Amino acid sequence: MTKLAKKDVNLVKSEKNKTVPTKKENKYENLTGKKRKYSENNENKEIKKNKKDKPDMLEKAARAEISEDKENKKTKLNKTLKSKGSIGEKAKLKNGKGTKFNNKDKKKNSVAAASTPAERKELLKKRKQKKLADNYEITINMKKIWETLRKSDTTDETKKKLCSSLYEQVKGRIKQLSFAHDTTRVIECLVQYGTEKNRESVFQELKDDFIEMAKEKYARFLLKKILVYGTKEQKETIVNSFTGQVTKLIKHSYACQIVESLFNEYASHKQRNKMLMEFYDPTFALLHNQTCESLSAVLEAQQYSKETILNNIKQILTTCVDKTILMFSIIHRVFLEFFKNCDQKQKTEMIELLSEQLIHMVHTRDGASVAMQCIWNSSAKERKKIIKSMKSFVVKIALEEHGHMILLAIFDSVDDTKLISKGILDELLRSIDQVIENDYGRKVISYLIAPRDSRFFIKDYVNRLEQGDSSETSKKDPEKRRVELFDHSKSHILAYIKKHIDSILFNGSFGILIPLFLEKLGSEGDDLTKSLADSILQQAYEPVNGSDKKHCVEESASHFIIKKLLATSLGKENKSLLSMSAAILQNDRAENITSWIDCNRGCFLLVNLIETSNEKNKAEIKKLLKSSEKDLKQKINFQGAKLLLEKLK
Repeated sequence: MTKLAKKDVNLVKSEKNKTVPTKKENKYENLTGKKRKYSENNENKEIKKNKKDKPDMLEKAARAEISEDKENKKTKLNKTLKSKGSIGEKAKLKNGKGTKFNNKDKKKNSVAAASTPAERKELLKKRKQKKLADNYEITINMKKIWETLRKSDTTDETKKKLCSSLYEQVKGRIKQLSFAHDTTRVIECLVQYGTEKNRESVFQELKDDFIEMAKEKYARFLLKKILVYGTKEQKETIVNSFTGQVTKLIKHSYACQIVESLFNEYASHKQRNKMLMEFYDPTFALLHNQTCESLSAVLEAQQYSKETILNNIKQILTTCVDKTILMFSIIHRVFLEFFKNCDQKQKTEMIELLSEQLIHMVHTRDGASVAMQCIWNSSAKERKKIIKSMKSFVVKIALEEHGHMILLAIFDSVDDTKLISKGILDELLRSIDQVIENDYGRKVISYLIAPRDSRFFIKDYVNRLEQGDSSETSKKDPEKRRVELFDHSKSHILAYIKKHIDSILFNGSFGILIPLFLEKLGSEGDDLTKSLADSILQQAYEPVNGSDKKHCVEESASHFIIKKLLATSLGKENKSLLSMSAAILQNDRAENITSWIDCNRGCFLLVNLIETSNEKNKAEIKKLLKSSEKDLKQKINFQGAKLLLEKLK
């Protein structure tokens, strides 16, 4: 019967799918001679309309038959499940709903089944007792002690008493308790607040398990506490216990942090070399008696296995590139030693791996040196990758103690100045206020104005940057590259100086660059010269007492900057540019220079003003100061006043 009903339904559907052509279709066929395609959506809409308007009796009957058939099947299935319970159980297990899959749910249900909170609490207590066995009572007691011990208002004497009673309870069980998330915190307090005897006892119980502890999620924190509060001998023992395991543990998600901490904070120079030797050669134990302090020394000692050692290092470092361990200083040291001793082919292969990961290495000196090596030895394509990977991190890199050196290396060696301008300078100059306020960021901006200038950069900076001069990829004339970078950034620097002109004269570290910046600007710097003169003459000099802000002619940094600005006057006048001495005399408040004679440093500046002015300006200065000669004679104790009187004769 059901089969016949289904056939009838299909016949009804096929008849309904045959649609009658509309007027639009007839017009289309008459004009084009082609049949119009009838969309499936319209077809479905027509079917739905027909169903709503004309419900078919045969279709209803077929549906009724199908539903009856389904109900019959369900009743048969229920009978079989009742008669054969094993089949039902198998079906439950197959769908993940049986006893094997629902142990946790059963526990939850049993807790929920307890009618009162007291019953639930008792049930949980029994479970915990079963899990902890003999350590249950000890765990409860030590937690009670810990609650008092960790409070800040607990006195030192009370803490010592609590620690001694706590140790008596945990003695002989410290290893078991140090691997649990709650009890390990109590042992940490014992190490922190306990006596030397308590710490020594804890150390002796754990001395064979330090590597296992380093791998554990909670026990590693106890190991860190022992390193912080332990004796020198205990720290040395812990460092030595990691011998032979460094390359394995550095790849472990928890242990890597302990290895990094040991290398950076607790290992001696000799122990650090031992740790590094494990990366250089699996047979590093043979070199312990030798005085090898670097990879180059190891390669000299084992010249026959140079290629094997370098390949071994490369293999270890390759596995470190895509992991968080790339930010550890021990890895940076190994990378740097590898770059110093490998050939160009090996460098190229390593650069391809590192090009997009260098931002994780900028916070250490060795890491920054590795990044600089990558920039100097990479192709134009890889350099582009390196610069693009720095996007949104440029300001952070500029503010890093070691990271800012990477930006200087890029300015010094990358030929594509448009790429530098878009990828680095635009982002850097958008935050110029933040960058210049930072000691390291200021060096980056200073390098754009005065690259490799020994007046502003110490010898170490210049020596490190000179290592990249032999780069085969850098072909553009260095002077041309510097000019292009300066031209892109000068408008931003000029805007910053004008905005902060009143305070920049007192900023000796950046203000000292203003004379050189004006020299490079040429005629574009005339407006800035006028603004500086206006700032200097803004107020007449008045003596101040105590910590009050001094006048710019008396304050040491601003006095030095004004002196340097005046020193460039004659050279500027020869080039038909506005000099600082001329800008001061042309200012509306030029008569304020007469107040400078009340200050020794002000007198020296007036001497500099006369010496750096042309004959016309000299006559004008003397005219302004003529009325102040009597006051100058009274200030004969000023060395500057004596010189100024001689100049005015």
